[in-house]
Amino acid sequence: MSAGNGLEQDDIVFVADCSAADIFQITNANPDGAGVLVHNTGSGDPGNYNVTNPGCPGANAHCLSKIYGADASVYRTQAISYAIAMGSEGQPALFRNGLEFLDGIENFQILYGVDIDPVGTAGFGIANFYVPADQVADMEQVISIRFAIVTRSYDDNLTGGILQNYNIFGTNIAAADNRLRQVYTATVAVRNRL
Repeated sequence: MSAGNGLEQDDIVFVADCSAADIFQITNANPDGAGVLVHNTGSGDPGNYNVTNPGCPGANAHCLSKIYGADASVYRTQAISYAIAMGSEGQPALFRNGLEFLDGIENFQILYGVDIDPVGTAGFGIANFYVPADQVADMEQVISIRFAIVTRSYDDNLTGGILQNYNIFGTNIAAADNRLRQVYTATVAVRNRL
């Protein structure tokens, strides 16, 4: 990490390379000036105590999942929220952290891919099923996330009077107007779970 990185003590950061990632809290006093990031157990909140890895070298319970090389990148974590609401053009829009991000977005759905074996423990790296967040019994078993975004046209006279039907994750929906709609889906893996 180079000096002048803008990071501060107690920042929570995300380190990742092409194969793994870890989140930790910076514990040294001057990471911006020194260009060094320390992640001791410390007394900060939430701190770096790793209950799943108490036996790492030297009995330090704050170890990361691996030693990262020069090909790794460090990112400051941030919370991002998405919502659908009426946009500035009078059309539904996707909002990111309360700011209008993309108009013409009518629906945004997320499903979580859960990997379990028949006895309910972690499985074989393949999602057994996809469910909404409130139906996930253990988030540690989520290995992928599936998104669906529904876009719609501004104009309400494009289907020639024939109502359009579309499908979101197996649910058929009949449009109530003459706008054109398109569903876009994607599935992404969760780092360190596959």
